[in-house]
Amino acid sequence: MKFNLFNMLCFLAALVLASIDASAQTETEKIDKRLVKLSVDARSGGKREEVLKKLETVMTNSAATAQQKISAFTIIIEAHVRDRHPADAIAAAERMDTLLSGNRQARQLSLTYQVDLLAAGKQYSKAAEKAGLFVNEFPDVKPASVQMRVRLARFLCDTKSYAACMENAEKALSQVEDNDELMAEALFLASEGAFRTDKAEKDAGFLANLTLPRYLEYRKAGEQTVMRQRYVSELKKLGRLDEIIRFCGEAEKVEDQPADVRQSWCRTIAECLAEQGKSAGQVLGQCEK
Repeated sequence: MKFNLFNMLCFLAALVLASIDASAQTETEKIDKRLVKLSVDARSGGKREEVLKKLETVMTNSAATAQQKISAFTIIIEAHVRDRHPADAIAAAERMDTLLSGNRQARQLSLTYQVDLLAAGKQYSKAAEKAGLFVNEFPDVKPASVQMRVRLARFLCDTKSYAACMENAEKALSQVEDNDELMAEALFLASEGAFRTDKAEKDAGFLANLTLPRYLEYRKAGEQTVMRQRYVSELKKLGRLDEIIRFCGEAEKVEDQPADVRQSWCRTIAECLAEQGKSAGQVLGQCEK
């Protein structure tokens, strides 16, 4: 009898523990279901303030996981963005960072949202500040940190901080992997920074790569011509006539160019040949093209 009573007590204890675990599990599941519903409600244009208040309870719920709180903040931020309240969205992103201090995912997401929102509002100086924090704090998060560094270079270019623009774009060049479009943007920004700070040698190096078809295709047709012309201009400053002749010879063959642009490459070759003291026949041959 004692043995059976002992077994019964053990069984009841197990039931109590299972009940506690189930209760904890159920609360987590309830929060997940609540978040799904609130996400739908936030997108349907329902009672905005009511939805935000309910999300607030998730963020302050001790039973909610960090991931659930991040999800709640994300719903809030996206709701503010859709309602065109960027200041409120930025404030929510900052609050997420504060409430979940020490959480790397929350910090990364907060900074990314702030960069996006500030850039959308053309607040490039502030966007550059937040982007700088991201690349300094998360250099190991690839490819996000590389993409953010290229964005940082763009913001610095937009604010005419050309030396810093070139520095960050050049750093990104050594970190970009398997992304020709991102490499093209980094090369363009590095070139822009070098050009604006009169660093012809560096600019020529960047443009030698940027003018390759695999990268140049990411620039608009008019920009492609400008980049080729800039490369020739930088090579002229450096006195590298043979390189200009070779490059212009290739540029002349590019299809779908206006006739005057095509002729300009021939004229440039003729000028270089004349400067090198080549025969009149060679120079005239280029001029007749």
